[in-house]
Amino acid sequence: MKVPRRSSEEFGVRGGSWGRVGEGDGVGAGNGVERRAARASGWRARFVMTWVILIVSGMLEAVWATALSDSQGFKRPVPTVVFLVAMALSMAGLAVAMREIPTGTVYAFWVGIGAAFTVGSVMATGAEAVSAAKIVFLLGIIGGVIGLKLVPSPAASEEPAPDEEPSAR
Repeated sequence: MKVPRRSSEEFGVRGGSWGRVGEGDGVGAGNGVERRAARASGWRARFVMTWVILIVSGMLEAVWATALSDSQGFKRPVPTVVFLVAMALSMAGLAVAMREIPTGTVYAFWVGIGAAFTVGSVMATGAEAVSAAKIVFLLGIIGGVIGLKLVPSPAASEEPAPDEEPSAR
């Protein structure tokens, strides 16, 4: 959902446009370093918030999976409502995260967090037995997701053009 952009005058700020540092009223005016720092700071905050949304969305996946099981085929109303709300919020968070982070990374992280929290919660509540093998495999899921995030993507400049021979390296 897009929020309509409002002018700076609506918020009592004169000159410039809302959200731009270094224009209009003299705030941050001067060198470009301040403007670049403000842009970088905004990008970092958005990046961190995207990951927080993704983590919460993955946790909500565990909530809706557990509620789905508790609903006994949608026969119990409270777990059914919890399932529907948690699933809608989880999917919304997934969609938001896909705006900023590559789809493969987002989906793998979302599924990994959801699976780890689901299995962890049923083991913590005693619904399933805890075993060393389950813990090792959970750590494998988490390690795989972290590994996907750490593997660098190839730069576009490293790939040869379709009509070009790759150079011998």
